[in-house]
Amino acid sequence: MKRLLFVALSVVCLAGIALAKRLAPKEVPPVVQGDIVYSAPSRRMGVVVATSTKTGKELWSKQIYTIQINSHRERDVQDCHITSLCFKNEKLMITNEYGQQFELDPNTQEVVIRKPTPK
Repeated sequence: MKRLLFVALSVVCLAGIALAKRLAPKEVPPVVQGDIVYSAPSRRMGVVVATSTKTGKELWSKQIYTIQINSHRERDVQDCHITSLCFKNEKLMITNEYGQQFELDPNTQEVVIRKPTPK
């Protein structure tokens, strides 16, 4: 009886794993410029956070892009997370899972789309 219960629970657990549509997003390495660390926390989709290296306090956060969520589709397959951050010519370059590229001016927090969503 115990063995049958174990097998049944194992099947239910494995079925739940098999139904998952995607893995958790990969952690994006933060980048440091001067006294500021720029990061893209996966729990805040499409957001870049600037944190002081001296105090560890968040200085600001900026929504780089938003995703229109269709309530008739599963949420996890619609998520689009930031995949990379790097500095180029004093601008923070941001790429997401859709291949979109953005340029953020850290002084003005102005965002420019460099590569839009592929059609």
